[in-house]
Amino acid sequence: MRYTILSIFLLSLIAGCAPVAQPAEPGTQFPPAPATSTFVPVQPTQTAIPTVVPTPSYPLTRNDPLPSNLQLITMENAADLIPVANLDTASISDVFVTDSGDKIILLTSFGYQVLDRTTFLAEKYQPLSGIIFGLAFSPDGSRAVHFVPGNPKLFDLSLKVTDAKSGKTLCVYNAEPISPSGNIPAPITIQSDGSITYLISGSRNQMWRWDADCRATLNDKSAGNVLTMSEDGKLAAVGEGNEIFVFSTSGGPRKRLAEISNPRGVYFLPDGKSILITSKAGNAIYDLASGEETHDFPGNMGDYYARYKLSQDGEWVVINAYKQNRALRLSDTALFTLPGEIPTSRLETGYLVTNDMIWDIEKQGKIASLKNYAEVIISADGTRAAASSVNEPRSIDILDLANGGKPLFSISDYSKLIALPDRNGFIAANQEKTAFFNFTNDQPLKVIDLFYMDGLALENGDVLVWDQLGAIHQIDPVNHSLMRSTQLPFVLPEASPQNLAPAWAQGWEHPFEDFLAGFMTPRWSQWVVSHNRQIGLREVERGVVQFFTMQENSQAWQQVSAQDVIKTLTPGDVYEMTFSPDDRLAAGVFEKKVVIWDALTGAEQLSIPLPATPGAVHDFEFTPDGSKILLSHERNTRDYSVGIHTDASLRVFDVQTGRLLKFFELKQDFRKSGCNIGLPFVISSDSAQVITITDNCRLGIFDAATWELKKEFHDPFKDANIDLAFSPDSRLLAVAYQNKLELWDWSAGELVKSYSNPALRIYPPHRDAELGYMYQAAFSPDGRLIGTRFSGEAGMGYNSIVTLWGVP
Repeated sequence: MRYTILSIFLLSLIAGCAPVAQPAEPGTQFPPAPATSTFVPVQPTQTAIPTVVPTPSYPLTRNDPLPSNLQLITMENAADLIPVANLDTASISDVFVTDSGDKIILLTSFGYQVLDRTTFLAEKYQPLSGIIFGLAFSPDGSRAVHFVPGNPKLFDLSLKVTDAKSGKTLCVYNAEPISPSGNIPAPITIQSDGSITYLISGSRNQMWRWDADCRATLNDKSAGNVLTMSEDGKLAAVGEGNEIFVFSTSGGPRKRLAEISNPRGVYFLPDGKSILITSKAGNAIYDLASGEETHDFPGNMGDYYARYKLSQDGEWVVINAYKQNRALRLSDTALFTLPGEIPTSRLETGYLVTNDMIWDIEKQGKIASLKNYAEVIISADGTRAAASSVNEPRSIDILDLANGGKPLFSISDYSKLIALPDRNGFIAANQEKTAFFNFTNDQPLKVIDLFYMDGLALENGDVLVWDQLGAIHQIDPVNHSLMRSTQLPFVLPEASPQNLAPAWAQGWEHPFEDFLAGFMTPRWSQWVVSHNRQIGLREVERGVVQFFTMQENSQAWQQVSAQDVIKTLTPGDVYEMTFSPDDRLAAGVFEKKVVIWDALTGAEQLSIPLPATPGAVHDFEFTPDGSKILLSHERNTRDYSVGIHTDASLRVFDVQTGRLLKFFELKQDFRKSGCNIGLPFVISSDSAQVITITDNCRLGIFDAATWELKKEFHDPFKDANIDLAFSPDSRLLAVAYQNKLELWDWSAGELVKSYSNPALRIYPPHRDAELGYMYQAAFSPDGRLIGTRFSGEAGMGYNSIVTLWGVP
């Protein structure tokens, strides 16, 4: 499904977008791939990474070996459907180390994973039921706390505290809904004594404190926009009129600290003894005990309310008041002016680093432009910066910050910068390798056989990196080596093994990656690979697509060597791309046209104009005989919700001439009328029949030549995203929607079996959220397995559960 720009933006705020690929044609047979793996061999003294095992051999039984990322599903939904395994995908949103240093906790998109820091072994993965907001841990790692959405109002939140080891619920607070500002819950803090604090500043200012048993000791919704809490959660401050009050969050009287004209913000400083107050006339620091002003910094701060952020090294406080911004250096209490408008930024070694520039705080000037760079790291001495390129070919420039940010030299083919703890060097990835660099040499200090997708240096000096297949590694930043590795019981959303070549271990009759090709990802294709794995087509940057030759270990969504590029084109913003069943042609949907190319050369064969820019694209496929191409999409609309559907159209084009053979429109108007569903379709293997949605919101069998409706079946759909899949022999039709998967004898119009979705242990039924759930189905190439992918979109990004079932 093609999302609108705002939908993508909202999802990226929550999870970051995963690259996706076009599902394989049903029944397509792929050549076996070599028995290789992306996992890194480790030394005998280290914890070995388990080999990823493909789908078990047939016949399937509960005793067959499973891939190490897979666990048995214990629940059965129908007597003759055999539960085989499931595969969880989750984003790692943050990493937390306990105060004692014995546990590393990975916060994921719908749960958490604890690693024993001594053994580096993963404990039991703890998925949390429901949509997760604001997941946090106590300093000792014993308790997890998060918000649970309300029903029917999603953002009327309840507080839930969980025992981190057992996953057992300890207490819940839902006596009064916690409603965040702008429907984006702020972070929760759980203190060492088990108390929980939560501060909302914005259009719905609130201050909350709960004790260890979820009893509210502070609930202040009457404060103005001037409010804050201390880092230890024991004190709060609010502005009422021109007066600033300080009080205990566990109860007690309010103490009047100071009278300030036009207060704009207040912030407890890390020393625990003083407080920073911002007013329209400037900034000032007050002693908490005496209430006396100790520092005064006059200067117009404007009429906007101030927000505060402590730098990672604890040396600076940023005061953000829209166009009047300051940086307070805590070591000598010096205040500096920052640029007028600050986008996403961080303070590092005396520099302000934004998306666009590096700003020298003391010298009050722009040092370097970052418009062509993605990641930036500044050296410990502040003289140089490492900056990775935004576009391909990937490279890292070393910038001379003492000389206007002039590039000193470039490091080719590397990206994914991670600073080492001492900030005298960094690591970077290049396909299957990880290299250690300093800021003075373009050659790596050392290269190890390891590829990572992401990682970070922790406050305790540990460096962790992880790949897309669930392997996590600890790097030795001093000896420049791999210390140890382990396997996680989930993989990242980027782990779409289809069209990599190969990423999963091979050797069985039916490669696991071929089966996952049909349903591992949504159908919004930033890249797609031919069925024979020879040619790839991808969107390099917005509006630019590239044909390339696939090599054995090509990873199309990461990097392609220049010598493998066949052709680069600029057809416009990509909505969907696909290959013909025989791989001779490729096609793409763009802003106002469908383009068909020669797949081997990238030469344009045909351009078919569209009357308007598509909204969400539901399906885009060639017929199995290659004679026609079908496109279904929604009306481009001001409504940006994935779950609320608008008028949907199905167009059928002749591949040779581009002539429009059929136009069908499903009228529905923003929940006011119609089905409020998408318009998926599937094509029979002989290309003679198409199954899609009828005017009555039911399933219809249409003659592909005359578009005569032969048969209509299924109860009318309502408020659902729907996916359809044919078995390779065209005997069964799988229909996936909401929390159901149905198997139909479609020629007879009879329901064979229906079962519910085991993923609902994580994703709760909720009308608004349910409209955003993506539920997909696909058959294995031999038809003996069916897979479902259940993905949450309302607050859950691309994270999903893939379940494999045996088919009778």
